[in-house]
Parts: sequence; structure tokens; C-alpha cells
Amino acid sequence: MVQTRINLNSDNQASTSFFKSCAPGALIVFLLLLASKVIAQDADSILTRYFEVVSKGDARRWQNLKSNYIESISSFSDRMLNGSTPDFKEMKVTQSKLYRVWPDLFRLDTFEDSVLVGSMFSAHKKRLMVMGNMPPIELSPGPYDDVVEFMPLTIQTVLKKGKHPKFIGVREIEGNNYLEVEIITKVLRWYLYFNENTYHLAYWNNSPDGDKSILTRVFNYKEIDGLMFNMSEYKIKNGVMFFWQEIKVLEIDKEIDERVFEYQPR
Repeated sequence: MVQTRINLNSDNQASTSFFKSCAPGALIVFLLLLASKVIAQDADSILTRYFEVVSKGDARRWQNLKSNYIESISSFSDRMLNGSTPDFKEMKVTQSKLYRVWPDLFRLDTFEDSVLVGSMFSAHKKRLMVMGNMPPIELSPGPYDDVVEFMPLTIQTVLKKGKHPKFIGVREIEGNNYLEVEIITKVLRWYLYFNENTYHLAYWNNSPDGDKSILTRVFNYKEIDGLMFNMSEYKIKNGVMFFWQEIKVLEIDKEIDERVFEYQPR
């Protein structure tokens, strides 16, 4: 339960003067309005408001996406993830190109200094990973919930799999307060943190045991064809950043030649 406390100590001159100036009826109305604001912050209303904001009131539009193409840059540090002393010089910047035709055609190419270093293919429930000149490796489906490139789609999938969402309360992260919502699936506990004013998703976390030490920050929202996409994100563990990504190009519902998704041996 989230409690709202009003400080009526004599030291708080402004608060004391305000309540002294209120007629009894007006004071009751004020307190009822304050209480209703707190009660209204349940998980369903927060998620409903979120989808209204990111899809202009029609959350089904995310399910109707046909394709997307993304170019991004990113960097990752294994040392910083494992708690070693931060060394930003070791964080090489990589470039990525992501192609997807929904629901099941996917390709991700990763480049370093404009040289292709790895690819991942997914077609008709079969996944391949190719690294350099090594033979392709077939990947088996993992036990965890998939995280796709657009968080509204991920959240919709998690809601279908999980128990009824629960509003945990207000949590402070990096100096700001956010509305915390929990969703539990068979394999993961999800925690979503929404901006109190805009209702944009600001952070998210998932883990099998409820560990919240790793958070993903999503921000820099941009509207494209009536949908809101976060163009930037970073990941922190116990307050230390170990990954960041920035989208440079995002195209949705463009025609993509399906031959792109066929693995061609070099």
C-alpha cells in the first residue's frame, strides 16, 4: 500500500496556514481529491495510460506492425557488468543493422569499424548465429520471455503470459520518482517504471528471482507514424553503466526483401 502523509507540524508555516484557512467542507473535499489521486494509481490504469501515450489511444497498432529496419550504435563492457573498475576506453562502439518482418523473420548484423563481425538469423522458429568465419551455430529457444526491440510489444506479450499486474508504489531511481508496476510470468519477474507525469516507460528490469540490481533506462522518445519509440537506452548494474545504445535510423512498415533473412555461407 502507498501511503500519503501530510505534514501539519508547526514548523511548516505554509501547510499550517493553508489548512487553517480552509472551511471544514473544503478541507474534506481537498482530502478526498488527494486520496482519489493515490487510489487511482493502480497497475491497470498506469498501463492503460502508458499505451494511450505511446500509441495515440490505439494499442492494437503495435500488433499491426508489418516490418521494421533499425540502424544503431552501441557499446558494452563485460568488466563493468561484473563490478570491476569502470574503464570507458575499453567500451568499443559497434554498429548494428536490424531487419524484421513480423511475426517471425529477423536478422541482426553487427559491425566493428564498418567490418561485419557477426549475424543472427531467425526464420520460421529456427535461429542461427554466425561469428566471423566460424560455421553457423543453431540456437535453441531460451527459457525466458523474449525482449523485442519495441518495449510496448514486449509488455503486451508479458501481460498475456503473466499474472495480473500489481502496482508496487513509487520508487526513486537516479534522483527521480517513478511508478513501479510488477508483472510475474512463469519464468521471470518484471518491474516497469513509468514517469509520473508523462507515463512514458523510463526503466525496466526482469530476473528469475526479483533481483533489481540491473536496470535498463529507455528515453529520447520520438513519434513516427503516430507511435512513440524510445531512441536511446542504457543499462546499469548497482548504479554503474555497462551498456548503451542509440538508434540512428528507424523505419517501420517498409518493404524488405525476404531474401535478406536467408543465410548465405561466405
